[in-house]
Amino acid sequence: MSIGSAGRGPAGPVATVTLPMYDLPEVATATAAMAEAMAAAVTAAGWAAQAAPTAFATHAELEAHWLDRDVAVTQACGLPLREALAGRVEALGTFVWRGVSRPDGWYRSVVVVRAGLAAVDPAQLRGARPAVNHPQSLSGWASLGWALAEAGLAAGDLAPVVRTGGHVASLTALADGRADVASIDGATWALLSRLRPGLVAGVRVIGAGPWVPATPLVTPAGGAASLATLRAAVRRAVADPALAPARDVLGIETFVPLASPDYGVVDAVVATAERALPRVGTHDLTR
Repeated sequence: MSIGSAGRGPAGPVATVTLPMYDLPEVATATAAMAEAMAAAVTAAGWAAQAAPTAFATHAELEAHWLDRDVAVTQACGLPLREALAGRVEALGTFVWRGVSRPDGWYRSVVVVRAGLAAVDPAQLRGARPAVNHPQSLSGWASLGWALAEAGLAAGDLAPVVRTGGHVASLTALADGRADVASIDGATWALLSRLRPGLVAGVRVIGAGPWVPATPLVTPAGGAASLATLRAAVRRAVADPALAPARDVLGIETFVPLASPDYGVVDAVVATAERALPRVGTHDLTR
């Protein structure tokens, strides 16, 4: 069965549950266990669902998946939630990441530079080469632009953007000397710091992005189950004691219910980011 395509159970179509945003190979088993537990809880709540693996080569493929009506629950990005996905999916909530999130589910990205760069503050990055994973990324583009604008930089103060296609690729570009600064999702940074210390050894943290609600779990608007039912199902699944080993591997503490309007803060972040790091289009790159 292809990703995003529903199978069929005894009573009809079976929707999918996916967790595509932190799909590092090192945590694949834990991610699958989390998705399977969520799918079982959604099924018990009355919407037949099964966990599905994820493998998206481009942002366009990922966006199509988010909009697939055969997906019961998936994990998206807060910026597309406010733009391309607005009105078409609804936020259910987010994970609280250990050592990264506040108890209310908000977190922020880390701003990093290549280790050999002298800058110790974003205000010192005039002329720097930004590495951006995708212009639709809240953590990789908007948070970086926000941090640079808040530091007093404006459009034209930076060298041309180096587009990388992913957070790991952005870190590699810094370590290799092809770029100078990037913004990395807080949960991704925590995972990579633990799992790939050699990768993060080539960069230094010099700042942070704005506090925003962490990556949302979403469901199609007007789907087969109410938002309250789905939120309760996801909360039960994530809190299951049997998932403790998977939660520990992923660095997830709990699930916090949030609604789509809670992500409205992203609009102001984007407006600020545009002052220092204007988007030039939504090219077909991975997140």
